[in-house]
Amino acid sequence: MIAVDHAPDHSAQHSLDHAATANPPLWYSLYGLPVRSDIVLPIDAAPFDPGGPAAFTIRCAPIGGNASPSGSLVAWAPCPLHGADVRVYRGGAGSWIWSRLVGIVHVTPDARLVTVYNDPEASAHNTGLFMIGDVAAFVLQQLGYPTLHASAVITGGEAVCFLASSGQGKSTMLAHFLSEGGSLLADDVLPLRARANGVYAGPSLPAMKLWRKTLECTLGLTPEKSGIDSCADKSFLLVNDRFPVSESPARLRAIYILNRYDPISSGHSDVVIRQVSKRDGVVTLLQHTYNRALLLPREEAAILSLYARLVMVTPIRTLSYPSGLERMAAVCGQIQSDLGTL
Repeated sequence: MIAVDHAPDHSAQHSLDHAATANPPLWYSLYGLPVRSDIVLPIDAAPFDPGGPAAFTIRCAPIGGNASPSGSLVAWAPCPLHGADVRVYRGGAGSWIWSRLVGIVHVTPDARLVTVYNDPEASAHNTGLFMIGDVAAFVLQQLGYPTLHASAVITGGEAVCFLASSGQGKSTMLAHFLSEGGSLLADDVLPLRARANGVYAGPSLPAMKLWRKTLECTLGLTPEKSGIDSCADKSFLLVNDRFPVSESPARLRAIYILNRYDPISSGHSDVVIRQVSKRDGVVTLLQHTYNRALLLPREEAAILSLYARLVMVTPIRTLSYPSGLERMAAVCGQIQSDLGTL
């Protein structure tokens, strides 16, 4: 996630080469929205032209095109080796997202056009992952879809959401529910939609980022693509026909805030589920808003009404549980029992 930086910096300027393109442009379904893209993304393209306008368009800058980020530096992702991996500038001309591995991405003020000034050394894989991850999540927020950093599964016909900081087991929990017959709704990026009968979540992408051990022990799969970055042992898995994937939003039945602990150092292995107050629930949702650091104060204020409605109609609970894949079946069983009381 990107950290806040309040120091202004207008020095980043790059002359970037053309990105690898699709000719003709392809259509994709990203987070339930039709998207037209010059860039080949690392998910399956839509089999047909939807026949209507795109929610937003991704295009490559012309060869030799220059990008000069303007506005204020609002956020950055620090890197101990390179100083920063990501910098984000926002101003009247739109938003500029600089990535050390990709180049510069410009998002227009209305978020309908995303232009990529690809670094000549950027890999197509890194560019595609960046576009369907951080960039798409930012565009979703701008288009009016509050977005959580979360995983979610369809079980019993409704959505169950898992919130946690990185490394607390969101994707592992999701993977176990999939192995037990659940349907994938989201992994990592979860857009929200308000409807008359409640708050709906998803859909996301037919893909997951999983630790190698989770892939092999929980899903029984060999990693297809590993090395999302040089510091991680995660694999980018296209789910495709392996597990059911929801292509439509689903009403949120419950949200669980994960707190995974070491049973050896703690001396116990209990699974404890507790209700969160509505006030604390809103605070938690804000804390787990995807790349919240990129949002302006007025944009944060705009999502509060949806979060307030969400906590009124959807139970939010903390889930403290012991680490260890061998314990996941029991933990998920406790979640199912708790869902039965709602």
